[in-house]
Amino acid sequence: MPSHRRALPHLFCARPRGLLALLIALLGHHPVSQAAEQELMEVRVRELLAREAAGPGRQVSVVVHPIAAQLPPCADPQPFLPHPESRLTGRVTVGVRCTGTGTRHLQATVAISAEYPVTRRALVAGEVLNANMIELRHGDLGRLPRHAVLDVEQALGRELTRALPMGSPLPGNALRSVPLVMRGARVKVEARAGSFVVSRDGTALDKGGMGEEVRIRSEGGEVVRARVSGRNLLSVDF
Repeated sequence: MPSHRRALPHLFCARPRGLLALLIALLGHHPVSQAAEQELMEVRVRELLAREAAGPGRQVSVVVHPIAAQLPPCADPQPFLPHPESRLTGRVTVGVRCTGTGTRHLQATVAISAEYPVTRRALVAGEVLNANMIELRHGDLGRLPRHAVLDVEQALGRELTRALPMGSPLPGNALRSVPLVMRGARVKVEARAGSFVVSRDGTALDKGGMGEEVRIRSEGGEVVRARVSGRNLLSVDF
């Protein structure tokens, strides 16, 4: 009997400690509901798309389409763009990395309203675009042709390979570079640092069109790289 009486306190003390540890673990764990996880994932996807699509003068609207299938929980969702080089307009796919449960994909619709360049008059093949041939129009970028140019600077100084009617968006696949600097030509290179400009002469080692980078040999024999900014004119920014 005495031996059993000594064992009882041991048994009744061990079990409460185990139960207490279990209760503490249960009370300390607050699982996030599936609806809350879905909402967090959609918020982060919207933030990513709105950030990537943002730009001066742009109005961006993002709608994330909910997932219809029943999927495992997604802890700490981290969205990413599977094809970051693609234009973010219309229906897009966004990947989401979930801690411990792999990666899933969501669909979203992005609408961007902004200015884009169009032809001010009818243009014929062979014309080299300048600022007087282009004007800006405001509208939904998602309605533009796939290869439409959105930045005027990407079109200036380039030659049209086909005719365009007045008011047409500028197709990037119908523009080609026009050599403004020929290999062996005498050129002027301007080095800019804010409003301070220094120029020097040199010889082009490559040919290039507007905005392209070519090698220049200075009169002192130094070889530098500069960007074409006009006919036999190049610039270097510091």
